[in-house]
Amino acid sequence: MANAWDGTHLWIWYANKIDNGDLNTMLAQAKSLGITGVIIKFADGNLVNDPVSQGFLSQFKALVGPFKSAGFRVGGWIYQYLTDAGGEADACAQAIAAGADWIVLDAETDVYGKNAQVQAFGQQLRQQYPNIPIGLSSFAISNYHSQVPFSEYAAFVDVMMPQVYWGEIGWDVGVAFQASIASYQPFGKPIAPTGQAYGSVTPADMARFVDLAKNAKESGISWWDWQEASAQQLTAIADHLLTPSNRTNSSNQIAQDVANSSWYAKAVQYVLAQGLMTVDANGDFLPDQPATRAQLAQVLYNESLKQKQPASSPTGTTGTTGTTGTTGTKEIAKDVSGSDWFAPAVQYVLAKGLMHVDSNGNFDPNSPLTRAQLAQVLFTEHQPAG
Repeated sequence: MANAWDGTHLWIWYANKIDNGDLNTMLAQAKSLGITGVIIKFADGNLVNDPVSQGFLSQFKALVGPFKSAGFRVGGWIYQYLTDAGGEADACAQAIAAGADWIVLDAETDVYGKNAQVQAFGQQLRQQYPNIPIGLSSFAISNYHSQVPFSEYAAFVDVMMPQVYWGEIGWDVGVAFQASIASYQPFGKPIAPTGQAYGSVTPADMARFVDLAKNAKESGISWWDWQEASAQQLTAIADHLLTPSNRTNSSNQIAQDVANSSWYAKAVQYVLAQGLMTVDANGDFLPDQPATRAQLAQVLYNESLKQKQPASSPTGTTGTTGTTGTTGTKEIAKDVSGSDWFAPAVQYVLAKGLMHVDSNGNFDPNSPLTRAQLAQVLFTEHQPAG
């Protein structure tokens, strides 16, 4: 593999909460999953006079050797506070000395505004280890968290690893993925997104996440996290591995069925980058297929979601809306129930008066959208409030 982050990786937070901490069982399960590697926590800030952080280093030292001997790539991760940049650089140095193949920095609200500290940390770590691969793990949508010193991190890290926890955010997985990738592309680094394998996310959405990564030509993904993943979620990881050999390789296309030379190519590129529309599981945009009323409702809903700030955190709890922001089983229209994938979108457009049910109370979600209906929606959407 060309990069440390290539393939499929699984995060380890507390090893003693996985298979009751039995190392042999963990190794056997990791082999059965077929993953490329693990990313093990080795510090919570610096190690000085901090028994909790020191405990994570002991955990890392106990696992790194056996996992590497079993053929796995081992990354080490640290949650950053940067109240002591030198101390955290030293913690990374100890993990590298213990055998870490690469380092992942988990940077969230505790590094807000600490631009100078990030620079000092990066300079110290790179001076000592100029060639160790380093990843940055942070919020799903970078421009929603401008207080994180992304540019300072980008100066010395090798890969961006956004936490695309769509279930916790309450977004559709495709919308979350596309918006996340678009927000990190300006930093000019490879992107290896982290998917959600905890809470109420479904195996189907996890499969979509992997397909989206393949279609985006990403060479690596990871999953947060092993201890919280259900049996069904672990099976989904095993059934949908990303390897550099099985990702999409067409470089001259925006989607599998949209070439750069297409008259609508720029429009498709825009709606995908903005997370307004997504490709299907095969990477196809289906440009010649008529749009349905449900699909238009979803586009309008996705546009509204982009105005909301997600609360993505690797140690947080899953959102109450699940993987698609569903509204339970409550009937929204006579032919739309809360369990339908488009239910939140239909609820939104009805509440906003952008679309309407017919005289029988039906929304007709699968009916083709007429040009007249589209004109009416656009007219309504652009009317001044009040």
